Amino acid sequence: VTFCREFADKAHHYKEEHVMFGLLAQKHDGKIDSQIEKHRLQHEQCRDLVHAMSVALESYARGEEAGRTALHRNAMDYVSILRRHIHSEDEIFFPMVEVFLNDAEGDALLREFEKYEGKAGGRFSEEGRAIVQELAAEL
Repeated sequence: VTFCREFADKAHHYKEEHVMFGLLAQKHDGKIDSQIEKHRLQHEQCRDLVHAMSVALESYARGEEAGRTALHRNAMDYVSILRRHIHSEDEIFFPMVEVFLNDAEGDALLREFEKYEGKAGGRFSEEGRAIVQELAAEL
């Protein structure tokens, strides 16, 4: 749950929603709005499921069977959405973005991502930073 909140949402989703989606929406007069909205909706669904997992963990910690069931269901739903989301990004959305942006715009987008990452690093909790570092070390 911490990793999903700290990395997936605060870093990855934020960069897409507030940096890339805005640039694309302004540049292409709504031509790819449906794809942008699809991915934004999936981000929201992931946020909702992470919240639901957090609530379920509290119930599970109290020894309630409903908490275990809810945690399992929400985690499986999260994984399912995330797999579809990653596939859509890799196979459809990001290749489309590469076509829509010229080299200078792509470079500018990467610089904005890097600028955000520098700022966002201070927002992550120590626990979140440790999780990201541990996962990165395993890769």
